[in-house]
Amino acid sequence: MIRSPGQAGAPWLIVTARVLAAVTVVVIALIVFTPGPPDASGQQWLRMWLDQVHRTWMPGWITFGLVEFCANVLLFAPLGLFGALSLRERRWRVLPLLAAASGVIELVQRLALPQREASWLDVLANVIGAAAGYGLALLVARASQRRGLPLRPAECA
Repeated sequence: MIRSPGQAGAPWLIVTARVLAAVTVVVIALIVFTPGPPDASGQQWLRMWLDQVHRTWMPGWITFGLVEFCANVLLFAPLGLFGALSLRERRWRVLPLLAAASGVIELVQRLALPQREASWLDVLANVIGAAAGYGLALLVARASQRRGLPLRPAECA
């Protein structure tokens, strides 16, 4: 099957990515726009657990701040992945869009959610996560092109 460059990626993949991106946006909105920390008791439990394991086996450089930073990376990686797969062309637009969205999230937290802690480190972590997801999307898109995945689900049969 011969495809032009504009036909890169199967429509079923694009539709699935768009649905998953929408679900991810809703989940992230619920997490970041709650008035207080998503799970204050869970965060306290994590701090206590880290203190305990630092005394036995875990290196001291694995701090609560590092775990929180990595959680922010993981939070935005699916958006980078699904956002980039949602677009046939100009996938790169996902990165500045997600960077801006992350900045807006932190600004809203700072101005309207006083119990939340706004941080530019969160923006950095979110952009790193979005970039990682974007990179994975490029790999998935290239693999689907190389394998000649069908353009319509009906061709799968």
